[in-house]
Amino acid sequence: MRSTLEHDIARRLDRKIEKLPSIAPIELYFGSHATAADITDQLKTLIHDADIVVLESAGHSQRDAKYISTVLSKGKADIRFEDGHGIEFAEYSIPFMQLLNNAKKAFVVLDIPDTVEKQKSQESGESMEENEKTHERLISYIIENTTPFVEAFHLFAASFPLVGGAVAKREDYILETAGRKIASAFKSNRSLLVKKEPVKIVGNYGAIHTSVAHRINKIHPVKMQLQLPVIAYSHYDECLRSYIKGKTPRHEQLYKAFVYFLLAGNINCLLPSDEFTVPINAFTRDFTEALAKEGAEQMYQYFFMDTDVKKTFNFLLRKAKPFLKKHSLPVPSIEQVLEKVRVG
Repeated sequence: MRSTLEHDIARRLDRKIEKLPSIAPIELYFGSHATAADITDQLKTLIHDADIVVLESAGHSQRDAKYISTVLSKGKADIRFEDGHGIEFAEYSIPFMQLLNNAKKAFVVLDIPDTVEKQKSQESGESMEENEKTHERLISYIIENTTPFVEAFHLFAASFPLVGGAVAKREDYILETAGRKIASAFKSNRSLLVKKEPVKIVGNYGAIHTSVAHRINKIHPVKMQLQLPVIAYSHYDECLRSYIKGKTPRHEQLYKAFVYFLLAGNINCLLPSDEFTVPINAFTRDFTEALAKEGAEQMYQYFFMDTDVKKTFNFLLRKAKPFLKKHSLPVPSIEQVLEKVRVG
């Protein structure tokens, strides 16, 4: 029996379902998109074997999609992303695009575009992008209003449903438009329509979006793969994933997410790199939990109420030292930490 997705694609191509090649279970790969190290052999193999590659790019414009298509069709070896092409993580995106370029695969961007964002903003006065930035704006509010710690936490917790709800709507859009977007890949790559073997589709999404697999599985069989070695989610991402699934995290979970949120902009100064490696993520979780038990409010005072940078990072380094050692990470000197603060 053919799937709902296959019937949708056949209808959009104005073909009888019997004339549409079967589509193999869709391989959805979920991992980190931060550095070139995240382009694993596992991901390379999936793309090598695929006929169609599905890309994640929230808020992309027609210009972005056209640019990516031009880059891939012309086979440029030197891919440069100019301002305005919506590429957030260049360290990952550039080598990933080079991988696609070399693989010569059909591709589609299956994500919410800027046109939908603008329309939602005009209709309701809010958009996914704006809601996702709620917590970024909260930092500015805290600084400008010298917000007490407990009040800042309550503001953070109260605004989390906006952030999680925005991501859930984005994933709903991915499901709603899957048939149309994948049909467009068949239209622009007619050779796929006469393929004798099942057409292989691979999607590449960020690790927090595993619920996309459960959504797509409603219309077509899915095989889900996680980036290996599996990296633990931060407490923030755990809460975000709960809201995406329509669940409300416990108070304790939200509090740990708040502590991680406060740490996130400063913790890289203590670490050997900003890659999301297994030991770094394990350190971050342990350190977050320790501060949630003792020291979070003091850290908050240092970050937002104190102007003595050296005093602030001396405190952070002292608290982090046993957890850096526990996870076999180098312990920097305060001078090295302050140099990263200055450069960053």
